[in-house]
Amino acid sequence: MVSTPLNYMTGEVPARYRGRPYVHERIDGIDHHWVWASGRIHASKGRRVANYGSFVAAAGLRSLSLPRPDVILVSSPPLPVGLLGPVLARRYRAPWLLEVRDIWPESAVAVGWLAEGSSAYRVLDRVARSLAGSAARVVVPTPGLVEHVRAHGAVGVDVVPGPVVDTAPTGHTLRLLALPATFEALVAMLDRMQGDAYGIFLVHYPIVLWLQYWLFDYDLPAIVKAALAFVLAVIFSWGVTAILRKIPGASHVL
Repeated sequence: MVSTPLNYMTGEVPARYRGRPYVHERIDGIDHHWVWASGRIHASKGRRVANYGSFVAAAGLRSLSLPRPDVILVSSPPLPVGLLGPVLARRYRAPWLLEVRDIWPESAVAVGWLAEGSSAYRVLDRVARSLAGSAARVVVPTPGLVEHVRAHGAVGVDVVPGPVVDTAPTGHTLRLLALPATFEALVAMLDRMQGDAYGIFLVHYPIVLWLQYWLFDYDLPAIVKAALAFVLAVIFSWGVTAILRKIPGASHVL
């Protein structure tokens, strides 16, 4: 399991994880890989977005070097974490499931985060529909979400009341779940990127520019900004390419 120890409700990190970018521990027989994500998530929208982006980068980096899983389960929100699903599925050649606990981007409109019809809304809507349609199955906690995810293109939907995998006793928010089956597979991952390499090259430039603009105002060391921009650019570029290649005929170009 790859997740962050940041408590969603309080925005705080328990003392035993504080100041540690990565912690591995075993809880009830399950390997937990706790990765860093930026805090102060309730201070502003920018802080919340920074939390989402930093978690995707850290979780993606850690997940790419785990042993091969039998199944990959990605839990949303936040929606950007879902982009790791097709990337990890391609890297490990394993099916991936999408757990939807809230409907995005519609819920963002409901709380006033986004304006319906805005460019950000349209982008997130396309991402949500692409992820729902590409996952092997979509899992929801209540029957009321079934029609919503089907409207996003999900074919197979299962209702599983309660958390699919329970959180640690401290009540940490669960963001991404992978059922681990060694770092040796990193070379194999790079080999699997070859088919998407040209597409990644074509789409990466605007993604890198946006990431640099997003990170500009944050008071972080240059090396941290560079690492975040690099990891997120690879993940997002690969994810976007994988989605675009599903368009009929696109694989001949990308």
